Amino acid sequence: GCSPEEKAQLRRFSEMPLPELQSLVASLQATFKGKEKDLQSERRKFDDAQDAFERDLKEFKTDKALFTKATKTLDSKPPNKVSAREKQKHAAKKARLEEKSTSLESRRLEQLAARSRLTEERQRLEEEKNQAGLRIAK
Repeated sequence: GCSPEEKAQLRRFSEMPLPELQSLVASLQATFKGKEKDLQSERRKFDDAQDAFERDLKEFKTDKALFTKATKTLDSKPPNKVSAREKQKHAAKKARLEEKSTSLESRRLEQLAARSRLTEERQRLEEEKNQAGLRIAK
């Protein structure tokens, strides 16, 4: 069955002149098409950011592996054979890697938040469409 509000809504629709009803439907469809386009655009931005994140993560892992190798090389040298400059350069690399790591972690969290926001927006749009009684092709 229908709720009293839904019955009243149906009665209003059935009493509406056809051109008015068609215009209402067209306007709802246009609204949903617009929202759908916005959502697709948000999705593309998300995908681009995700791709960039994955590229940077891959580069970070390579840099980290090289750093680990360099650390082993330095550690295998007798301490008196490692110049202050080498130590300084190594410490700077380590600091850069830690910075990158922190930055990547915060980007990862931003992407997770963006993904759940997109999912919520998609669900909300589907609910709105269902409530409007419209099924618009995706």
